Amino acid sequence: MLRKTTKFATCIVAGIALMCSCGAPTKLIKIKQESSDSYTDKSLSRFIVQNPKASVVVRDPNATSGGASTSERSNLLCNLIERGLMQKGYNPRDRKVFESVVAKMGDNSDYEAIYEKTKTDLIFEVTQFELDDYRVKDYYHNGSKTPLNKIDKKLSAITFTGFSIEIKVILLLDNLIGGTYKYYYTPCATSDGGCEITSYNKKNETLYYRLPKSDKEEAIDGGQDPESSRKETRNEKWKKQLGEFISNVVIPSMFEEMGAQNK
Repeated sequence: MLRKTTKFATCIVAGIALMCSCGAPTKLIKIKQESSDSYTDKSLSRFIVQNPKASVVVRDPNATSGGASTSERSNLLCNLIERGLMQKGYNPRDRKVFESVVAKMGDNSDYEAIYEKTKTDLIFEVTQFELDDYRVKDYYHNGSKTPLNKIDKKLSAITFTGFSIEIKVILLLDNLIGGTYKYYYTPCATSDGGCEITSYNKKNETLYYRLPKSDKEEAIDGGQDPESSRKETRNEKWKKQLGEFISNVVIPSMFEEMGAQNK
């Protein structure tokens, strides 16, 4: 009888703990999503539909004008866009060979002349890339905006890193800028439900959170990853987010707006 009573009491305690856990109000960080901006010419839409495996080149005309760091970032961007295009069934051509041919043609060459020399149908040109800081001072709790210093007095504000990228698509044979596409990665976007604050470590003054649609807990500003013994730098974090953003959002969205069927 004692064994049954103990077992019954244990179930009650576990049930109460579960109800308390499920009913605990969630602390959310919400940042307003920046809107994308795009334009597609009918000629490009028609070409994309009729030529699903056209020859393409990805380039950044500013790659060599901003020093070593800019060149490194440009190379990363072009590599990620090329990977996204390959996932769509395209086979991007070598950028260095393309740039070498164009350089020999001089500054007065138009797109049609470049096509004749390179036999490239489309250029995906990175016209802008920016890292964007989002400074947050509040979180949402029970539907109300609450200052972060309610979690800890030392926690007055935190900064999340987002970015924006703009790509111009050039239809060489038609001597035409066929489309421009600008997308923003906004961390903890309101449209995705925001980020859930999971914990705060007072010892190392690190806030931990969970991104929308993710089960992984992360640390703000490249702090100590709770699942790793190594500190992930801010640079590593945005590179990983950038790769996922280009593959999962930028390239699929561009082709959808150009009228192609997404795979």
